[in-house]
Order: sequence, then C-alpha cells, then structure tokens
Amino acid sequence: MIAVSGNIFRRAAGSPEDWNYVSGRASALERAFLPEEFFPELVRTRSPEEAFALLAESAPAVFPHLKSAYDYDRILRRRLEDSVRSVAADCPPDGPAVIFLTEIELGEVHEYLTGKEVPRKTSEEMTRAARRLAGAYPWIDPLDLSGERAEIFGSHPVRAVSLWVDSSFVRSLLRLAARRAELGPYPRALAALQAVKTCFRAVRSSLAASTLTAFFFRPEVLRAGLRAPADPAAPLSLLLREYEIEGLGVTEENFSESYARAADDYLTALAARGRFEAFGPLKILYFLRRLWVETIDLRIALSAVLAPIDREVAGSRLRRL
Repeated sequence: MIAVSGNIFRRAAGSPEDWNYVSGRASALERAFLPEEFFPELVRTRSPEEAFALLAESAPAVFPHLKSAYDYDRILRRRLEDSVRSVAADCPPDGPAVIFLTEIELGEVHEYLTGKEVPRKTSEEMTRAARRLAGAYPWIDPLDLSGERAEIFGSHPVRAVSLWVDSSFVRSLLRLAARRAELGPYPRALAALQAVKTCFRAVRSSLAASTLTAFFFRPEVLRAGLRAPADPAAPLSLLLREYEIEGLGVTEENFSESYARAADDYLTALAARGRFEAFGPLKILYFLRRLWVETIDLRIALSAVLAPIDREVAGSRLRRL
C-alpha cells in the first residue's frame, strides 16, 4: 500500500510542469506497489499471526504495528484518502484524482444513508439532511422537489435522496469527461456502470421506474450525456448492452457477488492505457487505479484471514491488476 506524503507543493495550474512533477512522484511511489501474486498468498495464510508475519516482511509500511491490522478497514480507508488527496493537490485542475475523491465521498454518503437512524427520518428531516449533504459535498446538486418529485419524495424520502446522490455523482463524472477529453473514457465508463447498478438495484427492490426517471434520469443528467435506457427494468444483459458495456460476465442471479469485481476489472483495463505513459493525466489515472485496487485486495485478503471467510471465495473476489 502506498502512503503519499502530505508535504504538498502547488504549481501553476495547467503548466507542463504540473504533470511532470506529479508524474515523477508517481513513478517513484509505484515501486512500492505490492506484486499481484502477494494477495493470493495473503489469502492462503492459515492464521492472523502468519498473515501479519507476511505483511511485516512484504509490506511493512501498511500497518505501523501488527496489532493494528485488526483495524485494517479504517487504516486502509484513511491511507487511500490521504494518498489520493495528496496526489490531487499536485495535479492541475480536473485531474484524475478528482474521480477517485468523488467516488470515496460517494461511499461516505451511502454509508450515512444506510445508517441505522436514517430510515426513521421523516421527509422533512431528509430534506434538511439533503441540504447538508449538498453543502458538504460540492458535486451533490441541491435537492429539487419540484413537480412530481415532491409526491414521490413524500413516500420514499431516503431512496429518493440516494438516487439523487447517485445522479449527482454520474453528472459530475460526465461533466469532467467533457472537460478532460483524454480522461473521458474512464469517467464515462464509471458513470455507465453506476447507472446499471442503480437501475438494477432500484427495480429489484420494487422501486417504480417513475422514481428512477424523476430522481436519477433527471434532465440535467441526460443533458450531461447519460443515456437513459429504454426500460430501466430491463434484464441486466440488456442494460449492459444499452450502456455499451460488454464482457462483464455477470448475471442477475449472481449480481451482488460479482458485479463489483467485474466492474472494477473493467475500469482497471481502461485505466491501463496509461501504463506505459511517462507523464500526464493517463499515467496518474493508472497510478491511482492501482492504488485503489491494491487497497481493495488488501481489504478482501485481511477480511478472509480475520473473519474468517471461505478462502476460495475470498480469492475469487480479488481484483485484477
């Protein structure tokens, strides 16, 4: 796991030196990435003690003290966020780190929305919560309850806010793709993958297509470039085809288990365009993608060791690098 120093230097926005400097940092830091074969080896360890010994030997910078590995989720999350923020500070505006920071923040918002207290909130309380979220995260659009949205929100306030947040996330990605053509395929693919996931989960939980249309496929998002599927309740294979996402190899029966891994592998393959770039936004995109995947794989491996869960299942969930 890479830990990026918080000693940040800002350079003149848009100058070639911006990319030269941050690309040089990435080249130095990527030498510390763990090899792909490390993660299956970590999954196969027979006890926490054996896993910690392997970490101490191969990745001593991941956890300052071996007992802290029991708190792996918090530590890995904090390291990832600190690292991405540090890289973001050295990138020109609208650099690839913005994508990863927004995705981190999307996870934070959904953690809040799925918390124990939130489902009991009234529509008035959720309106106030939505305003606070929009103030805390600049990519979240202020909640608009005009027209039919007001009635839908009254009966499904938490789901409506969740859809609104997903929609804002997609819109922010598409707007970034329009501003940064060289990065475009990656944020557009991430937006499409999010749209498929949102449709599939919403419809499978008996949410009406009209709710999706009102809170997710809203006009601002469609104008930004999101294609609305002919039928949000269509079979998964059709949704993937309409969003031009091929080869994921997931089905409706195993969606929850396999979609996240397949989507991650799909995005990693896209980011790999920057694998051999010497400098520039594509190099940084690939560096951050590897950082992201390494964090996921460490989390999966450690959960298998400490939970424990079936090692074969955990091994099948590891992402490709």
